[in-house]
Amino acid sequence: MSHFHQAVKALIERVKQAEDGVTRIEEVLDLSPEFSAIDWLDAQPIYPKFYWQSRDTREEVVALGQLFTFSDPAPAYTVLNEGQRVWGGKAFDGESDKSRRCMPSFFFLPQIELIRSERQWSLAVNLNTDISRTLSNLRKLSLDVRPLAPISTHITAMTHTPALPQWEKKVEQALCGIDQNQFKKVVLARKTELDLSSEVKPTQLLKASYQQNHHSFHFMLALDSKHGFIGSTPERLYYRHERELHTEALAGTIGRGNNATHDMELANWLSRDSKNLNENQYVVDDIIERLEPHSQSIEVEDEARLVRLRKVQHLKRTIQVKLNEGINGIQLLGALQPTAAVAGLPRKEA
Repeated sequence: MSHFHQAVKALIERVKQAEDGVTRIEEVLDLSPEFSAIDWLDAQPIYPKFYWQSRDTREEVVALGQLFTFSDPAPAYTVLNEGQRVWGGKAFDGESDKSRRCMPSFFFLPQIELIRSERQWSLAVNLNTDISRTLSNLRKLSLDVRPLAPISTHITAMTHTPALPQWEKKVEQALCGIDQNQFKKVVLARKTELDLSSEVKPTQLLKASYQQNHHSFHFMLALDSKHGFIGSTPERLYYRHERELHTEALAGTIGRGNNATHDMELANWLSRDSKNLNENQYVVDDIIERLEPHSQSIEVEDEARLVRLRKVQHLKRTIQVKLNEGINGIQLLGALQPTAAVAGLPRKEA
């Protein structure tokens, strides 16, 4: 019997013996599993599934099954106990055209979590008065975990919306609006649909991005085996511990060079370019304006630093905030999401 299998059995026994009022049990693993967290996530038959890895790679979490679900995160505060976290996501506006499977907001308190913190692994469960569902899902856990096959499909068709003529028209509208002081900053976006020669699992795409896109947060939410929402982003909305909040302005962008010298030339240009420095400052000013009503003090990094990613380089300034007493995450999400880095300025018009 594998070490991980033994840990699952031990956790099942601890759940069976749990006293009334116990809401979370965690089984620390003496040895690291022989599989990766994403491979383990793929092997499990339990939904919803959530994966999250911190940008500094120090923490990785797989969350399975739902103990409670929330269409908005606010009610979660009434049920969360020590050590418990909800996972999920909230759309910027909840109104854009999207798959019918994609809800404007979905959060859940999972039944089972596999957690890596630095090099320490643990398996945890959240409990309510009905432990039978949690025990049932623990017994469903697949212990036969095999490495995901790399993506081998190819693109048979590609559709951009808007198409090039409409895209060029939008660029002209944005530039004209900026010249006429209707906007300070506009972020244009388009949708790309791909037809593939064979099916790709969401977990395959997640693992490929995880392996290629470093210095990024990676996440995936899957409500069933056919649909997955995946992201890899270098940008943190905010990190909060008690009354200390850390956020950042990641704005101002240029590509990577074909060699180290070219890379440095582009970086030097970006760090001196007035358009990109102004763009970064707009985002800083917007974050400050949105957080001031909730804050005792705000400190901003004096000069922008360079962040190098696989394809691009960004300007970044960190912002540290001392929050007022009693500020909760719902207020912070409402104030910050989305920042001017993706929403533009003024937010409504952009």
